Amino acid sequence: MLCNPFAYACAIMEHPRLLILDEPFNGLDAEGYELIRKIILEERDKDVLIVLACHSREDLESRSDVIYRVEAGRFSLYREKCGGSGKCGGL
Repeated sequence: MLCNPFAYACAIMEHPRLLILDEPFNGLDAEGYELIRKIILEERDKDVLIVLACHSREDLESRSDVIYRVEAGRFSLYREKCGGSGKCGGL
């Protein structure tokens, strides 16, 4: 798990087209949280596909094009901002 800003810098150094982040905000102070949030938004603006696993709905709602959830062992669509086109960013 990437748990510090230096690890995120290493992850984006090669300009990936896909970032998979598992609980990226866990254990961060306010400054670290804002830095990681900024990095994620910058990568999103570069059309990087970001898969983010997170328990905080607050961290997902305003930043996500598509949200899936796992409930009772089932994976299902929770919300999609792109009007059902199925083309919310991507590779």
